[in-house]
Amino acid sequence: MPMQKSQRVATVSEVVSLINKQLEVLSPLCVQGEISEFKIYTSGHWYFTIKDRDSQLHCAMWKSIAVRQKVPHVGSLVKLYGSLSVYGRNGSLSFIATKIEDAGEGALYEEFLRLKNKLEAQGLFAQSIKKSIVRIPRRVGIVTSLQAAALYDVLNRLRERSPYVHVDVYPALVQGEGAAQSLIDAIKRANDYLRVDVILLVRGGGSIQDLWCFNDENLVHAIRESSIPIIAGVGHETDITLADLAADLRAPTPTAAAEVAAEKKDVLLSELESHWRPIALSIASKMNLAEQDVVHFSGFYESSKRFLEPLRRHMQLAWPYKSFPMEKFERNFSSSLDVIRTLLHDKIKTREDEVGKGADWLIKRSHSNYSLLRNQFSKALAGIKHSRPRIEFSKVQNQISMVSKYAVFKMKSESKRLELVNQAMTILDPKKLRAGVAFIFKDGKTVTSIDQLQSHDLVSVMLTDGRFDARVGTISKESIHKDYDNLKSK
Repeated sequence: MPMQKSQRVATVSEVVSLINKQLEVLSPLCVQGEISEFKIYTSGHWYFTIKDRDSQLHCAMWKSIAVRQKVPHVGSLVKLYGSLSVYGRNGSLSFIATKIEDAGEGALYEEFLRLKNKLEAQGLFAQSIKKSIVRIPRRVGIVTSLQAAALYDVLNRLRERSPYVHVDVYPALVQGEGAAQSLIDAIKRANDYLRVDVILLVRGGGSIQDLWCFNDENLVHAIRESSIPIIAGVGHETDITLADLAADLRAPTPTAAAEVAAEKKDVLLSELESHWRPIALSIASKMNLAEQDVVHFSGFYESSKRFLEPLRRHMQLAWPYKSFPMEKFERNFSSSLDVIRTLLHDKIKTREDEVGKGADWLIKRSHSNYSLLRNQFSKALAGIKHSRPRIEFSKVQNQISMVSKYAVFKMKSESKRLELVNQAMTILDPKKLRAGVAFIFKDGKTVTSIDQLQSHDLVSVMLTDGRFDARVGTISKESIHKDYDNLKSK
């Protein structure tokens, strides 16, 4: 129908105002419905939605009126008194409530209570059957939608507080048709793999219809049949579902579920430090006691340092108890030194006997060789005289000279060997030791020159009737003959 030239063109605001004037004719109105969404803003105003089977209506109640009303809960059936109004900025129709009355529980809430009473009678919400939550899990499983904001809230909080935790995500629907079965399947998958120590069942806030899948009876049974503990964090703090009641632990929000699932890293480090501190002090105390024991037996250690110093270091590290049997060990070690000293004397005596026997053998061998040469010489002369009288005398004289020279050479050689044997016997003669001569050892080797010693060296001095340890003082390279001459002059 074409517009007439005389017809006036209205603005949008004028149309909205006209609608509101027409709606005022319907006021006051009384509307009954079930609250499906409810929120109180920081301004104090209430914004909520009521619905029936086929329709829903957005509602508002201003702070000045709301402060005198009882706060309803989602799912309750209420009666609202007020008027309809169109909000000009978005053109939405709202019911401005001036009074609210309880009209009994809504259909969904009544179904919630029915299921709750039934499952509670079966003992599925009993605290005694709930599994304990591991405080420090190695791996956490999350059952939620991959598109859910709650998933990223949980991941971020775990990363901030407990970065040591590994995460497995088991995707599932969290709203609408088939959501309950999807959640059940995800929980079963986590139990089949047995990779995680705890399961987080999470979803953000929503209306009672949005969260209704978490009130499914089969989901409650799946939660209780899970061998892995489950923490439920569904909706906001005021949203309570049957899954929350069946879970081993209920958290008010998904973020709170992440916080109770794994201990904070800083707390664990602080506890570790507090537990380690007394252990470290105890170790230090026992080490001090061990050091005191070492100081107590320092005289024994100092005199036998080259034998006991390695043992002392090992004792400090490996024997932190004050009851170390050091006295018994000292007696055993002294006995061992006596045995070693006896064996040393026996060895020297054996060497003396061997040298003596060797000297006798050399003397006998020298006499035997001399007799053999003399006999050979005599036989040679006899042969010259009787067997071969025609041999020229000069040739015989040469042979005699050669035999004589060989005999002299052998006698000189044997005499030198006897002199060496006599020197060895003189050195090992106990009578010489009694005259003031001693054996000096450093690091198990005999000291034969002043060049083998340095100041502060530890040496062992052996006499005929015992031994003692000494430390080298000032070293002088003056000849012993000079000291001997000075003594004679005195």
